Amino acid sequence: MNLSTPGAAPPVTLEPQPPPPRAVFRADAVSPPNTAASAGAAIEHAAELVAHAGAQTPLVIGLFGAPGAGKSLAAAQLASRAAALAGARAGGPFISSLVVTRLSAPNCTGDPAEALAAGLHNGLAAQGYGALARAAAQAATDPHVAARDANARLDDTRARLDTERRALEELDGRRARLGETLLYESAGSRVDAYARANRAKIESRLRAFGFTGEPIASYKDLVRDVAEHPGLTGRASAFARALWAFGGQARLIVWAILLFLLAWGAGVLGETSGVWLPWLRGLTDQIEPVAAWLGAHLSLFGLLRQGAIAAACLCLALNLWRAMRFTGPLTRGARLLRADIDTRRRELDAQAAHQTRRVDALAGESDIHARDAAEAEQRAGGSPQAGAAKAPEPAFASFTDAIEAAIARGGDAPQRILVSLDDLDMVSPAQAAGLLEAMQRLTAKPGFALLVCASPAHLAAGWGGPADAAACLQKLVQIPLSITLPGGEDGLRAYAAGLLGAGAARVASPIDASRSALDKPFQPGEAELVAALAPLSGRTPRAVKRFVNIYRLARARSGDPAGLALMLALDAGGTAGERAAMAAALQTDDPEGALRIEAAEPRLAGIVAVTDKFRGAPLTRDAARAASDIAADYSAPR
Repeated sequence: MNLSTPGAAPPVTLEPQPPPPRAVFRADAVSPPNTAASAGAAIEHAAELVAHAGAQTPLVIGLFGAPGAGKSLAAAQLASRAAALAGARAGGPFISSLVVTRLSAPNCTGDPAEALAAGLHNGLAAQGYGALARAAAQAATDPHVAARDANARLDDTRARLDTERRALEELDGRRARLGETLLYESAGSRVDAYARANRAKIESRLRAFGFTGEPIASYKDLVRDVAEHPGLTGRASAFARALWAFGGQARLIVWAILLFLLAWGAGVLGETSGVWLPWLRGLTDQIEPVAAWLGAHLSLFGLLRQGAIAAACLCLALNLWRAMRFTGPLTRGARLLRADIDTRRRELDAQAAHQTRRVDALAGESDIHARDAAEAEQRAGGSPQAGAAKAPEPAFASFTDAIEAAIARGGDAPQRILVSLDDLDMVSPAQAAGLLEAMQRLTAKPGFALLVCASPAHLAAGWGGPADAAACLQKLVQIPLSITLPGGEDGLRAYAAGLLGAGAARVASPIDASRSALDKPFQPGEAELVAALAPLSGRTPRAVKRFVNIYRLARARSGDPAGLALMLALDAGGTAGERAAMAAALQTDDPEGALRIEAAEPRLAGIVAVTDKFRGAPLTRDAARAASDIAADYSAPR
């Protein structure tokens, strides 16, 4: 059935596009599908934590997993999502500006503070905070050294500016001397080629006009004179000058004048013969025969008149012809010269414009360096006199201290900085452990968040064993995230299918910066429940704070706060026997039956009873397993 309107344009049919070529090789890079699927929701909520205005800093998040588990991809997803939330400016609970700085451990093994400062400087400059980066760099430098460096940069810039200005003046001079340069100094110019190709002809014409010097030089001098007056005026002026100013031309004009006068006199004599013939006869007897002969041949005066006019016209014609032959090569040379000048002038104009831009840029750079030098000298208290003893250097603020102060002041500064430290597995265990401690210490400032990707086994070798490593990580990392591929062999099969294009990759939830899942309101009695379970998580304030922070982060993923709080507390501070008893309880055959704890673990049994009371119903095995799966994402290395 055709439902198109009569007279309407036919519908446009789009040709089906071929699908993109399927990858035949997957690079070991931060972009394969289905990676870190188990930590997807955990990563998204951790990103909200990094960008949340209500999150206190400093903050340290650890992404822990075996080599190849997908820690780098998870870190990239977290940083990208946090930056997107901060950059959305939707008026929600998130900060409005976040700077992300990524560091690779192999590049930080020398001086971690220097590597962090370089990374922060580059990150700030790349994300629109160049002024803050420069100010922080100046604050971290000895002002006397900074003043010397600023003056050295100023001197260097001014020297380059003087050089470029001289080059610009030289270009201006070349433009002013362009005609002479093309005539006398450029052997390959068109006018030079024409003059040398027609040397014999030009030389003969010049010699005919009285020029006895070197013909090419004389010719170029004449071309220069013609080219000084372009257009019809120049050609007319050259032609008029050729009529009388050069050898032989004035003589022809004089002869033409004399001949015209002779023609006039012959005409007058012929017309007044009745007057002067009688007078001539009466002079003497000797002249009588002459007068008689003239009277008999008066027609000769007419012939003389005509001959004189013809001869005068011939002189003028010869004058014109010689002038035209002489000025022809000159006007041709002038045209060639102007064509050369136009071509070269365009080139020189382009060079001059480029040089002018360079001069302007260097002038602006010089002004900036002059201000920097003045500020540096002011900070240094004026330039020290030569030979004077240098005063003791005060303790200046570090680079990160300067950034911290700028963040606290607000204004032209980001509200938070996320430092992502990756590739710890690529350095020795001792270097990895030391670098993690150094970066945690350097970023332990308000406004900073540290994201660390590491292998627990690698760190354990650097700290002397799993127990010591666990203790160090408990102190250094506030939010641990476990990066694993779930499902055992089934998970590996699904991952392989995704690499082959036969499985669906996990799609991240859309970003909504107007609200945060971390602001989910507490249920009645939920705070009391968490407080009741807190002793199970540990016996120190740090352990309890860590449990509460992780619970607030993870509760957005669960509709069973009691079961989640129980599993998080058990994972954080439960004994080996309590964890074993819970594992045994999760393996019962009745998924809907109540969770039963062995009598050998009375503390755990009492905690489960508290949980059941809050829920108003016994905690089932399936509910406990679901909570245990979520808690596993926040399990700290042991």
